[in-house]
Amino acid sequence: MDITYLTIIAILITTIFTIVLLVLIRKINKRNTVVKLKKSEIEWKELKCPKCQKVMDTGFSLPGRGIIWREKNEKKPGPFSNIGSVLENTAGLNFLPALNISWRCTSCKLVILDISKMVKVNDA
Repeated sequence: MDITYLTIIAILITTIFTIVLLVLIRKINKRNTVVKLKKSEIEWKELKCPKCQKVMDTGFSLPGRGIIWREKNEKKPGPFSNIGSVLENTAGLNFLPALNISWRCTSCKLVILDISKMVKVNDA
């Protein structure tokens, strides 16, 4: 009898955890502005590195679970920072996530992300 109750409790906890996780993913994905574009439709702006002034490489970035950002005088983000507080258009939580247009300076190791929108790129 005890095993049956433990099994039911384990299933209940797993179900609740899964529902909470799905609701959180849906909430974060609803905050994203996603645009479907062909590679040829992307407007690649030329940016210069703020450190060395060389023209930066253009490309795409996938921040993954999102970027958590704090003001310099606020408490710094840590490993248990709330995923609900990620910057909009930086969390690609779908199986085929959208990407951010980005620029990178290989000399200075600096990356700039455009977080005004995310793009799903069709290579055709």
